[in-house]
Amino acid sequence: MLKPEHRHSVISNLEHVAIIGGGIATVCLTYELLQQNPKLLIDIYCADNAIAQGASGNRQGAVYPLLQGKNSPLAALNCAAYQYALDFYLQMEQHTNTKHFYQTGVLQQAFTEDLQSRYQQITEFFPKVCTFVDDIESSRLAGLELPYSSLWFAKGGG
Repeated sequence: MLKPEHRHSVISNLEHVAIIGGGIATVCLTYELLQQNPKLLIDIYCADNAIAQGASGNRQGAVYPLLQGKNSPLAALNCAAYQYALDFYLQMEQHTNTKHFYQTGVLQQAFTEDLQSRYQQITEFFPKVCTFVDDIESSRLAGLELPYSSLWFAKGGG
């Protein structure tokens, strides 16, 4: 991996790049490369007729970290990636004057007792990232009646 002080010089010396894929990662990488080198020529190779067509079959993506019921290196990495994604999407909005990310918050429903216990543990390890809310607060946050408690990511969205 390139050290941060070397990354800019490598990217600014590139003339032409090919990116394979057409999803969110491609759009983000393209944006990031062009921020470093606006003259860079980028070819995007995508199996679909246009980019951003697959979306894993989902109508909208959600931004929140995947956390386990323990403080692990993987959970720490997911928290760091989550914070980076939040910063990136908000920065992109400022540069493009286009709304790309809606920071509405994300609820993960605890529809089993095991999930409820795990979500409570998660909030003990990551209190700055999420909170555990009961079914009443889940319902209030969602704006509709929900039967379960939830893990609440206030800065998450889609």
